[in-house]
Amino acid sequence: MAFLEPITLRGAHARLEPLSHDHIDGLVEAVRDGELWKLWYTAIPTAENMKKEIDRRLGLFAAGTMLPFTVFDAEGKIAGMSTYMNVDAGNRRVEIGSRRTARCATPWFTASSPANGRR
Repeated sequence: MAFLEPITLRGAHARLEPLSHDHIDGLVEAVRDGELWKLWYTAIPTAENMKKEIDRRLGLFAAGTMLPFTVFDAEGKIAGMSTYMNVDAGNRRVEIGSRRTARCATPWFTASSPANGRR
């Protein structure tokens, strides 16, 4: 079994599914909520560049350096993306990052974060 295997993760507030081109319409809608590409402190693709970003992340998955997810909210609506990244398979270590969520999804995602002591 490879270290990075596509998996669906479920919790009370969110579901993470392996990123797919089938998710593009929902991801475009999510990035438009709050015009996230305008944030100065991060790089988020515009709606027009979403396909390129999905291709980039899936390419990194194929190379074994990233496991990208689409984030769905509790109602099943696409809320953004997240990843296991900077993969170190030899030491069985990943970094959780590159989270991009729609503005409307940020309060529940942040509140449910293990770092905040809530689930």
